[in-house]
This record gives sequence, C-alpha cells and structure tokens, in this order.
Amino acid sequence: MQFIKIDKNNWSKYRTSILQFVKCHGEFEHTSESYAWLFQLKKDDLDEPGTILHIVLWDGKIIAIAALEQYGLQFSIFIVSPQYRKTDVIIMLYKEISSRVGVYYTKIDYKDIDKIMMALKAGLVSFTYEKTTTGQIALWFGSGHWHSSDIDEKEVL
Repeated sequence: MQFIKIDKNNWSKYRTSILQFVKCHGEFEHTSESYAWLFQLKKDDLDEPGTILHIVLWDGKIIAIAALEQYGLQFSIFIVSPQYRKTDVIIMLYKEISSRVGVYYTKIDYKDIDKIMMALKAGLVSFTYEKTTTGQIALWFGSGHWHSSDIDEKEVL
C-alpha cells in the first residue's frame, strides 16, 4: 500500500484516475459535488494552505482518496473502494493526513456508523453537528489541533 500526496508536480499524472475513482466509488449524495470540486481543481490550487489531496494505491490502483479545502472547513471527502471499506485503509488515511497537516476537519453522516467508528479509531473527535443541504444530520470531526471555534457558528445548529 502506498500513500501519495498529490501536488502540482503529479496532479496531471493522477487527475483522470482520481476523477474516475470518485465517479465510480463516491457516495451517491456526494458524488456530483466531489466530482465538480476535483474537476475544477487546478494544479496551482494544490499549493494553497489547507488544500489537501492524497490517494492510496494498491498494486498500482487507487483504492482510497482524501480531498480537503481549507483543512476540511469548506470541503472534505474520504472515499474508499467498496472492497476495502471493511479494512483499516480509511483509518490509516485519516492518520496519514493528520501527521502531514496537523489539523483537519470532516463531516460524516450520522447514519454512517462504519465511517464514524473508523474516524474514532483513528483518533478523530466529534464535537458538533449540523443539518446538511439535503436535510440529513452530519457530525463534525476534528483531528490534531482542532478547535470548535474554527467551525462557523452560522452553519452549526
């Protein structure tokens, strides 16, 4: 298993594969938003503080991705290929991102018990919740030196 940080030097090499992976394996309600964000991403955007894009390769194939904007405050996705969802790949990905950036945030649907359990096992902390645009409840998780005041009070219930 290989963790690769995507930067402006390797973005063009992996861009098409990342977009195909998101289209095939993204969760239905988030796929179009995730795809649109990644499709519009330019290689220079990867130099922005808090813009993070990592992939996990197994035998040369992408099995997981993590993408964050503004350390996850604006946008965050963690997608794992279905055949690897019951493994520790996402835990290792959560930890890898934390070790590289020090702090990040992500939202997880409150019904996604598996993803919540993996986040907790990886050391993330759930500290508040919000109602999403689709009316679902999402839990905010923070990793590293997170602080609840980083989340805009207007967005939180």
